[in-house]
Amino acid sequence: MACNLRKTSQLFSFSLLLLCTAFYSCDPDGGKAAPPKVWHVSTFAGSGRTGDVDGTGTAASIVRPVRMAQSGDTLYILKARETVIKAISLSTKQVRTLVAENSARTGHRNGNGNQAIFANPIGIAAKGIKLYIADTSNHRIREVTIGATPAATTVRDFAGGGGTTGAAAMAASGTANGARLTAARFNNPEGIAISGDMLYVADTGNHRIRAVNLTSGIVSTIAGSTSGHQDGTSARFNVPTGIAVSGNTLYVVDKGNHRIRAIDLASKTVSTLAGSMAGTADGIGAAAQFSKPYDVAVSGNTLYVVDAASHRIRAVNLTSGEVSTIAGSTQGYKDGIGTAAQFSFEYFGGVVADSDIRLFVTDYLNHRIRLFEYK
Repeated sequence: MACNLRKTSQLFSFSLLLLCTAFYSCDPDGGKAAPPKVWHVSTFAGSGRTGDVDGTGTAASIVRPVRMAQSGDTLYILKARETVIKAISLSTKQVRTLVAENSARTGHRNGNGNQAIFANPIGIAAKGIKLYIADTSNHRIREVTIGATPAATTVRDFAGGGGTTGAAAMAASGTANGARLTAARFNNPEGIAISGDMLYVADTGNHRIRAVNLTSGIVSTIAGSTSGHQDGTSARFNVPTGIAVSGNTLYVVDKGNHRIRAIDLASKTVSTLAGSMAGTADGIGAAAQFSKPYDVAVSGNTLYVVDAASHRIRAVNLTSGEVSTIAGSTQGYKDGIGTAAQFSFEYFGGVVADSDIRLFVTDYLNHRIRLFEYK
């Protein structure tokens, strides 16, 4: 009788295990384990309304945010068309203006945050109290020293222009390397990233990746020449827009080729990490598709990509090369989980990887900053 009871108990336990495995994971003690983690998307800041209003979280107005940079507890937001730089405290969500909108809107002028003028600035990177701005239509990199107010914030030329000043600055494009202010020239630079004493630039109009040595002040070309697609040490890009650096590797959004590329900084060898043609397919390496990707950020073993024309955020596993869609689907505005969330990037969109479980994204046409939490 005892033997039969023992067999019945064992059979019941085995059946329970099968049932548990079929419907959900169980911990060793027989309880239900936590469900798989997914990306939750919410609105962090921005009302969605036009205008330039500081405030807290969604009470603030942030029109057409194009890219961001993070330093400590602060996100710095670049508004491309209004040439305004704003700062958001990650702990309080308080939004304040660093560089105010100038009535001239487009041009070239240095000065404090109330005086400086940019021309379609699109890229931003942060290092301590310094911001570096890709002042795209001025073909320059500008340096912003952060102050408590716009009047205490200063803007100056940092690289590009080949020594031109004043009104001539807007026409000073080119490919020249050399001393950052007196010789070097860029052509519509967009993405920038900093690692150690090197500032890397996606020199979009020149289809090149450039580097500015922050110590020596010398600008050099890392990779690229004429427009096209070619890997190796004689690589070619087609409208590179976004870059991110991790260790000895520089990751490049090759927008016109719908690909993500990788540059070994030691050998300056370029390879294609993922992508092949325009589309939305997930997959490994060349089996994956992107549609005019724009910006990229790296955290740990994952590369996060703003796939602008598809209004999605994609993730690339740097070990396997597998591409997956973590959020977004059709164009719109909606908070939610994974592909239930909606964005409106159109042409632009920036991403900052605060950690492996938290991202911030500029939702360009929705005039908002979106928060991603992996939980």
